[in-house]
Amino acid sequence: MWRLMGLLCLLLVPTFSPAGAAERTRTFVETGFTVSGRLLDFWESNGALGVFGLPVSEERSESTPEGRFDVQHFERQRFERHPANPAPYDVLLGRLGDEMLRRAGRDWRGEPAGSERAGCRFFAETRHTLCEPFLQYWQASGLLDPRLDAYQRSLALFGLPLTEPAMETNSSGHRVLTQWFERARFEFHPDNPPAFQVLLGRLGADAYDPANSPGPTRYHSVSLPETGHTLEVQAGFTIEVIASGLGRPRFMAMDPGGSLYVGEVAGGRVLRLRQAPGGQYMEPELVADGFAVPHSVAFVDGQLYVAAEQEIVRLADFDASGRAQTRQVVVPNLPGGTTDLYGHRTRTLLQGPDGKLYVSIGSSCDVCEEDDARRATITRYNPDGSGEEIWARGLRNS
Repeated sequence: MWRLMGLLCLLLVPTFSPAGAAERTRTFVETGFTVSGRLLDFWESNGALGVFGLPVSEERSESTPEGRFDVQHFERQRFERHPANPAPYDVLLGRLGDEMLRRAGRDWRGEPAGSERAGCRFFAETRHTLCEPFLQYWQASGLLDPRLDAYQRSLALFGLPLTEPAMETNSSGHRVLTQWFERARFEFHPDNPPAFQVLLGRLGADAYDPANSPGPTRYHSVSLPETGHTLEVQAGFTIEVIASGLGRPRFMAMDPGGSLYVGEVAGGRVLRLRQAPGGQYMEPELVADGFAVPHSVAFVDGQLYVAAEQEIVRLADFDASGRAQTRQVVVPNLPGGTTDLYGHRTRTLLQGPDGKLYVSIGSSCDVCEEDDARRATITRYNPDGSGEEIWARGLRNS
């Protein structure tokens, strides 16, 4: 699964503290560990003890599933330093919900899906539903960033739901109603006073505790006769062919109904694969064609966007067969073409936590001076295509 704040890790401009400025520190007598500087600021500003718990380690360099960072573990989270990012994203939270599910051999994609229900919030991205007793808690907390709305703040702090609520035994041995999120595990303790009935699981401590070390990664072999290959797949995951014969499919996106949309680079098309009631995907259906290198598709505020080589297009008004009847160019005149074998014609599109579009525009060459300043950048736009600004530079292979 994609990391919700992944694009922010690409900003290449470092930040510095004023010369001679002393970092604030706080030593927690309960555990004996000290938290300093930006980690302490982040802890205090975004929920402190109630959300993150006490520190259970010193800060240290550590390998995570996303890379090697300076990290510090807390009872309920892992803080990662990313000093090249602007605040508050110079500190990122570990995707411990996803990570701990994987350690347990559970693939959240195979968990039973939810459905839209009154009084609940349905997340099309993961096909799970957030209801009480957890909905109000999720909505009431969030990352401190004035540029985000309430929903985006909660999403940045906890992430998307990865499961439906179910009774599970937590690491303390208590059997409680539990729902997993990208960065948290929500638990319902009905015997507690009302303010403490919803608690966050001790994922940070569980992930850090040597007794819970996952050991070597385990794999199993999966034969795919359709491809003539046998793949080694991590334990807890499955793999199968859902469509074949496509022309260089690249990025995919899923709609609220579970249909899968894919950009077909060589075919110049966007296709839809509907999901049958049994979970299998049906034959591809044409959504739109006539694109030049439609590398990326993404749902932005519920609408389907396509990133082609020289334009960003919004598709709408789909007929019964799934074909788009309306096609609006949102961003025209992106730089295109290449000057040698090592140029990049692909465009990748994502919506950031600020609601804006982030578009990667690769270099036209291997080593050269670009004629268009947008080459080798991530360029940002409003969802309607306005407000173009270069957000990060020096990314020739984007």
